[in-house]
Amino acid sequence: MGSDLFGSFAESTCACLVISSVSPAFYLNSAYIYFPLLIVSISIPACLLASLLAVFGVNKAESFEGVQNTLKIQLIVSSVLIIAVFALVSFTLLPARLTDFVK
Repeated sequence: MGSDLFGSFAESTCACLVISSVSPAFYLNSAYIYFPLLIVSISIPACLLASLLAVFGVNKAESFEGVQNTLKIQLIVSSVLIIAVFALVSFTLLPARLTDFVK
């Protein structure tokens, strides 16, 4: 992503929506177009929870090592949260086999 993070993030989300709208899966179930939006909406609370770790502080960020450790903990916590919820959402929303859409 570039220096304008929100613009890059919005553009990549729109690109996912365009790709999902032309997918053969969309013609069978129009709910599949909401999958990229659901992924984005799940990421926001996970990032907020990880940000709270810095506010309430797992480690006191008084030194370089403290800041580094806090950032590593935030990265690990947000990654674990997002991967767990993404897996749950993917298994419940997406079809079992994507090869059913290929002719």
